[in-house]
Amino acid sequence: MKDNNKQTTCEQTSSFTQVSTTYARICVILLALNFCITGYVLTGVLKLQQETVAAQSEAPTNAGATVRPATKLTQPATIPTASEEVETLDKE
Repeated sequence: MKDNNKQTTCEQTSSFTQVSTTYARICVILLALNFCITGYVLTGVLKLQQETVAAQSEAPTNAGATVRPATKLTQPATIPTASEEVETLDKE
């Protein structure tokens, strides 16, 4: 009778310790779906970004403006004194 009772107890506890793999399978499927959706969204965002950069590089920055190269200064720039400013204003 004692052996029979141990076997029944063992059968009852084994049903509690069984692991259902259904939840693990659902998690793996959700992770794969998440990976696919993330890749799709990132591809779309990168495509939009490339189109925007291409459109900005084709558009002129200033309509009708010409860019001249900078001229090289032969003399260092000096700050005029107050008397020199008065003289240049008088000449004008």
